[in-house]
Amino acid sequence: MQSAMKTVIVFLSLTIATSFIHSGIIRCAINKRHYSIPFMTRNEKEMYDKLLQSKDDLLKSKDDLLKSKDDAIHILAKSKDETLKSKDDLLKSKVEMLSAANAEILNLQGRLSLRSVFEQFEQRYEGLLDTSISTKGITKREKLWKAIIENNAGEIKQYLGDTTTDWPSVAQSLYKLISKDIHNFMSKKVIINDISLSHEMMTLAVTVCKMFPIKYEIISPSSLDQE
Repeated sequence: MQSAMKTVIVFLSLTIATSFIHSGIIRCAINKRHYSIPFMTRNEKEMYDKLLQSKDDLLKSKDDLLKSKDDAIHILAKSKDETLKSKDDLLKSKVEMLSAANAEILNLQGRLSLRSVFEQFEQRYEGLLDTSISTKGITKREKLWKAIIENNAGEIKQYLGDTTTDWPSVAQSLYKLISKDIHNFMSKKVIINDISLSHEMMTLAVTVCKMFPIKYEIISPSSLDQE
């Protein structure tokens, strides 16, 4: 800060001095009857040239400083972007490893199914349930999912997207379907069979697998026939 102030003061001093010299030359010229060019001594001319040179050098230094500043900002921005990309890549890699590990654990336990993942996912957020409130007219599962959505547990809304859907009702219907539709595929992933799932059910099923996280595979009717 002090260095910048000194630079500004020197710049102003040189500007004022140069202005005085120019003013003196003009006044001297006006006072001449024939408006002839005023005479400057050698010392005055040398001092004037030095002042002009100093001013030019100062302006050049200022330009170099601004360029260096711009270069530094560009380098920092680029470095920041690369760091953020590296963090994103690292996080993505960790999620993929965790997804594979979770699938392997459930597979070894003989519980590699969407229903098992759905149940374990719900267990994570059972603490959100308010047991003091009556569940009359609504199932415990619907009440739990209502709490999950209202509290945006695990930032679930960013996965679901649509917040106008009655997700507690979708969760209730989805669980009933996947409880009846458990297939024993030779796979190391959770199989999501979309043959009877609505768009909302499919969205919720994929959301649960992503947030769990666990590897999953969507099986359509055509690919199912090929198994």
